[in-house]
Amino acid sequence: MLTKIEKRKDLDVLKSNETYLLGILATDIQEYPNLGETREAVTKMKNKKYTEKSNMIFYLESVSEEPEYITKVVNSNCNSGKLYVGIDNHHRNVDIYPFGYKDQNTYNLLSYEEKKEDIYNEFEGKLILFKPIISYDQSTGMVYKNVKIQSIIGDYNKNTKYTYIPVVKMNHESFENKLRTGEYIYLQNYNNNMILPEFVICGEYIYSNFQSWKKHDENYKLWCCDRGYEEIRRNKIEFTDDDYKDDILDILDDLLFVSQDFLYNRLYEISDKGESIFKEKYIERYDDNSNNIEDIEEYDKNNYNDLTNVSNLSHSNLKNTENLEIEEELNYEENIKNIFKSASMESEFLMKFKSYTVKNNLCYDIKDIVNFHISVKTNPLTILAGMSGTGKLK
Repeated sequence: MLTKIEKRKDLDVLKSNETYLLGILATDIQEYPNLGETREAVTKMKNKKYTEKSNMIFYLESVSEEPEYITKVVNSNCNSGKLYVGIDNHHRNVDIYPFGYKDQNTYNLLSYEEKKEDIYNEFEGKLILFKPIISYDQSTGMVYKNVKIQSIIGDYNKNTKYTYIPVVKMNHESFENKLRTGEYIYLQNYNNNMILPEFVICGEYIYSNFQSWKKHDENYKLWCCDRGYEEIRRNKIEFTDDDYKDDILDILDDLLFVSQDFLYNRLYEISDKGESIFKEKYIERYDDNSNNIEDIEEYDKNNYNDLTNVSNLSHSNLKNTENLEIEEELNYEENIKNIFKSASMESEFLMKFKSYTVKNNLCYDIKDIVNFHISVKTNPLTILAGMSGTGKLK
């Protein structure tokens, strides 16, 4: 009988193996695993007796976000590390050139060097859609990380990294109602071993600014927005042909791949400008739990004035709060662009910081991350204020 730990491991393996990833032939690796006859991206599988019929292996590296179980558990216990091992014999029943079922007879007649050359010619510099094949050897405890290639997408734009956006197949009114009521939403190709969705596409809209996601205990393809729905925004999808050419891969019905540059430079920008779809309902609910919204706003203004008086700042340096907010909103986009232009290393850090928070189930707006970073960088003391449950402690 399987233990709870073994059942959990089997489920994590199942979820990982159902994940679509994008990869490339790993031709720029300093050190390859010792699994083949030679240490290179394509080689003959190592075994006791080398023959021309020996299997060929090739290494892929992922250029898209990987499931948490792979990054946190599998990679550290796998004989191939972060690389995925492809085996030609595993693809004989799939229509993948040069070793798929249509080409199998021809491929089997080739010499080792000819097979190697064919694999290089077909895969090098190409973007490859694949699924992992994670397996365990119970007798040795070894973990294996193989691949099942789905298709060759096209030429790879070097150094491009991708993330994914789930696509919901329902009308947007039903989707918004499920968000508001906290009902579970089925995401076909986005299981809960993947990072929390920052964006979701439904119909002609792209939704963003999710505050929290809850995963279903039993069905790993069900997600629900369990709180903070009133902060969710939506934008009409207005992607251009150039976007689909350079940054968006619309290759699966329920999943969209986008480059991380597009995510940071475009999607975060349109997220800030999106309409709040639940704004009126949120105000009504807030009114029910407070005596007077105007009194609260007035209290906040008085507090702000008291603090500015204590700080002994000169009058010329003080600005009206309302004007300051308007000015910040107008200048924010330009300021961020200037930051990115003048400090490439710092912008890279901020993007990694944002990616790290998402991977650790923390939903923060990029604007808040930038403000927090600047505050910590320029002040010996940074104080976070906000309602309980908004993520201050984390």
